[in-house]
Amino acid sequence: EDLVVRLLEFLEAPHATTDVLLAEKEK
Repeated sequence: EDLVVRLLEFLEAPHATTDVLLAEKEK
């Protein structure tokens, strides 16, 4: 379910989601 939410956010705000994904990789 969380992945679906991330995908929806990616479609709405690609740049913002990209920053989130990069932040997740940093952890």
